[in-house]
Amino acid sequence: MLKTFLFFLTATFIVFLSACSNPQKRSQGWSLNMRSMAESYENLLPYMYDRQRFQDPKNEKFISLYLKNLNNSVGDLERHTAKGISGNDPLFATGLKGLKTMIHKAHETYFIENYDYSQKLLQASVQYCNGCHTRTNIGPTFIKWDQFEDISNRLSPLDHANILVATRQFPQAVDLLEEKLSTRSANMPQAEEMLQKAMLISLRNLRSPKRALTILQNLANPESLGVNRKTLAQWKVYLQNWQAGALNQQDTANKLLRSRDLSGRHTIEAIHNSLILHEALSTEVNLPRRAQIYFGLGKIYSRYPLLISWQLPETYYEACIYELPNSQLALKCYYALESFLLSKTSGKSNPLLKIEKANLKKLKIMASEKKPSHDPAFGGPATEDI
Repeated sequence: MLKTFLFFLTATFIVFLSACSNPQKRSQGWSLNMRSMAESYENLLPYMYDRQRFQDPKNEKFISLYLKNLNNSVGDLERHTAKGISGNDPLFATGLKGLKTMIHKAHETYFIENYDYSQKLLQASVQYCNGCHTRTNIGPTFIKWDQFEDISNRLSPLDHANILVATRQFPQAVDLLEEKLSTRSANMPQAEEMLQKAMLISLRNLRSPKRALTILQNLANPESLGVNRKTLAQWKVYLQNWQAGALNQQDTANKLLRSRDLSGRHTIEAIHNSLILHEALSTEVNLPRRAQIYFGLGKIYSRYPLLISWQLPETYYEACIYELPNSQLALKCYYALESFLLSKTSGKSNPLLKIEKANLKKLKIMASEKKPSHDPAFGGPATEDI
């Protein structure tokens, strides 16, 4: 059962990574680890979304074995190979680090019989696949889903869509989300997140403003989505301009970085802007420009967190500081990072951890004590849009 999943996952990562990393020896190491990961995920998938089966003592030996194998395979992956995939974009290296941490914790907590937490971590690990796969279209698609029918019937629409994205079935993921959004009841949970996911996949992976427009036109109960009618109208106008090619020439990375609307006036513009900046990082850009792009991506993802699955605002702000330390731009990135982290903990019972405070202190020293510039070339004030 589920053998096609093993074939797909192995083929995806082998093709994806060998296409982006030149050294043959390193590629072979990734291939072996990915093959082992694929086998482990293949065997764990039927239990990942079934609480009763995941906690059944009869399955403990089986789950423990493949959790251990998965943890070992992920732990052996090399970070510098991930950098070869993405050029100057820290997204893949960050995703690899997060994946390692999450799988390790899933294995560790299962061992101490904290089954609920272990299962949630294992499910959440799929988000790292989503983050990378909605960033690039490199790699083959998974042709058949019918082997997973018994699993998909137990999933929420969003979880189902996430697995489709993780297995690079982008058209099927959009079809699923559109079907649910066009027939949903007014109180369907996660509707706003489902809508933004549908927009993201349509625009980043399918590169189809037309498909995104169709989804918006077929929405049921749009007034209960958490997005007002005025905003939906703005989305449609922007998508129409995008489809007509009116945005392609006027919104270059250089012009975007000088705009005070860098983070976007709404979700669709934010997706478009992020595409421009990510593509710019795929080329050889000079150091000051690269740091500015990191700042811009940090602003976008801090304002629109549903567009990404991990802590990417922190990643890009920190990359900005490391790239151009002791500069006005680095200090702007520091204040933006500090503001973002504090906004996440404000009024909550989870204040900044000691390690986070220590990291902020180190980054502030790196950035220097100069007052940040308000030059629009750097994207405006540090806390704008946060």
